[in-house]
Amino acid sequence: MKVEKLKDGEFGHVMAIRNPDCDFKRETNISHKLKASDDFEWGYGGAGPSDFAINILFHFTNGDEAFSRKHYMEFRDEFVAQLPRAGGTIHKESILEFIEKKKRQS
Repeated sequence: MKVEKLKDGEFGHVMAIRNPDCDFKRETNISHKLKASDDFEWGYGGAGPSDFAINILFHFTNGDEAFSRKHYMEFRDEFVAQLPRAGGTIHKESILEFIEKKKRQS
């Protein structure tokens, strides 16, 4: 279970995978650049999902930390918390649409 990380400026679907044999082994293709907790998590609203959400936004806004910090909780609730515990995919189009919508509202 090895997932290749998205490179800076590369916008692909976000993948979250949990090892079925060991609940604590998780993989995503998002780099952990804004660290708030020890690990990314999904499937509920909490510290790990918040950390995953802010790092997704940070990646897809090319490092816009202010935007990411302002909108990560809403993104977490709408996308990250909704992923099944086993994992899933957040489509790049949905992420980019969320970002554009928030920018238009500002």
